[in-house]
Amino acid sequence: MNILGYELIMHNYFKKKILKILSWIVFISLLTQIINGLWPQISMFLFKGYVIIPNIFFKSLIIFSIFANILLKLKKEKIYVHFYKIYLIFIIYLFFEFFYFLINYNYDWKVIFWGFNVLYFYLFLVPFCLIFKNTINQEKIWKILVSLFFIAGIVGILQNYLNSPILLVKSIDEYFQVKVYGFYSHIRAFSFFSTSLNFAIFSTFMGLLFIQKYEKKKYLYSLFFFLTYYCVYITYSRTGYLIFIFSLVNYWIIYIKLVNLKIIKYLPLLNMFIGIFLIIIITFWGVNINKNYLYKFENENYNTSTLYRRELGKKDLSKFYMNFQFLNKKQLNNTPSLTNILNKDFVPLYSKDTLNMRIILWKIYYKLIKSNWMYLFFGTGLFRTGRTYGLDQIVIDNMYLYIILHIGIVGLFIVLTFLIKIWKFIISLNSNSIYVKSIISIFPTLFLSGFLGDMLPYYLSYLCLVFVIRDNY
Repeated sequence: MNILGYELIMHNYFKKKILKILSWIVFISLLTQIINGLWPQISMFLFKGYVIIPNIFFKSLIIFSIFANILLKLKKEKIYVHFYKIYLIFIIYLFFEFFYFLINYNYDWKVIFWGFNVLYFYLFLVPFCLIFKNTINQEKIWKILVSLFFIAGIVGILQNYLNSPILLVKSIDEYFQVKVYGFYSHIRAFSFFSTSLNFAIFSTFMGLLFIQKYEKKKYLYSLFFFLTYYCVYITYSRTGYLIFIFSLVNYWIIYIKLVNLKIIKYLPLLNMFIGIFLIIIITFWGVNINKNYLYKFENENYNTSTLYRRELGKKDLSKFYMNFQFLNKKQLNNTPSLTNILNKDFVPLYSKDTLNMRIILWKIYYKLIKSNWMYLFFGTGLFRTGRTYGLDQIVIDNMYLYIILHIGIVGLFIVLTFLIKIWKFIISLNSNSIYVKSIISIFPTLFLSGFLGDMLPYYLSYLCLVFVIRDNY
């Protein structure tokens, strides 16, 4: 072998090694976003209640790995081959929104960027994660995910059985906080997650993996399916229940019933209609428990929205500034959130109180949006985050309305078009990978659960994770 041939072999060898290292960095960073309480719990245990590395660090690692991959040309992959048109429209629109918020409402530029990060970070990532496609062996991933699920499952079951959080629910520096873990006299199982809903989604994802991995082993199949079902149940999250049930229904339609591909592409729309139907059913047939709380909740959230409307009317939102220390003392208003109220009293699974609270919020923020046609079409730039003074009181619990409030109905149309493009792409993959099949089964439920929360980051983080795993079947 001549020297040039040897150098070429070594060059390719080192490129593959670097690519694998970067892929693992992306995978581990995404895992910290999905199991988003694992690192904070480890850090709080090691450093006396402090989270020494914030969440944004792991997001930065993902961006660094993507740029390193592109600059070093480690893998030839047309980044925008599937989404380039809608992605370009999305970026141009956010570029317009940046200057619209900056000039029209006098936002701090850091607040605008933080809003894009909070809501759309994974939407930015989706096309770029394809450059890591098929780089990590899925059997290695399987061992990691199963180990994490069993550890998380044991902790969650203990939380439910002992009726105790067991783990810390808030760091001293407040970089991490578990939300909605109280359920009357019971603890919602949240394990190593920031909410019980996160735990329910992870359990659903693992449940879909188990029924595929052990479909020919009846006893293991039954055992693991029951375990994932039980973990979802003890979260006491009705949104989690819906995601679990309809993910299984989608899996049955696509891979058991083997429905025609032309029909499958309408599954997101079907899930959306199911969401609307369920909301109507619960509204009419559910049972109210805490009418006094509902009244107080409506009153105080209305006052908060009125305050936001007044500030928007002044066209000077410079008071909403970035504060990288959490807001213990400075608050725009002490409005009781849906979370705070639910931590006080038990809300049975058949109650429609939580739905009524959401409907109250939807009405309040709908009134704010429709009060000005500019708000309706281009949004207000408002979003919820504890990192920004004055914006920590916004609660909507509806993905569609939340996006309209932030970037308008034009922005919502672009985001939904992007999501449909993603859906058409993943169902065209024609893969036998259990990970791809699982994300295909879960993804349509976004359009259902989106009525009950800001679900976009949850789903897209799993999608990005799946893109990194090698399809070796």
